[in-house]
Amino acid sequence: MSRQSLDADPTVLKPGCGWLPADWMPNAALPKGLRALGRAEDAVLSDYGTTRDSLALRRLLLGRFFRVQRPMARS
Repeated sequence: MSRQSLDADPTVLKPGCGWLPADWMPNAALPKGLRALGRAEDAVLSDYGTTRDSLALRRLLLGRFFRVQRPMARS
């Protein structure tokens, strides 16, 4: 399946493969992010994170989830 998708004509749609069209990609941000990773400490690239992931990310998602769910709870 992977080989067929990778070898397919570029004009063929690839639904379900998880690839975004090239014009949807953040082309300016990708090289910037890769350069930032290149300057990061080795642990950023080689160590595993915690099982609960980033505390900042969990708080951000919790806040967004709460804002989305709260109006529904009042109904």
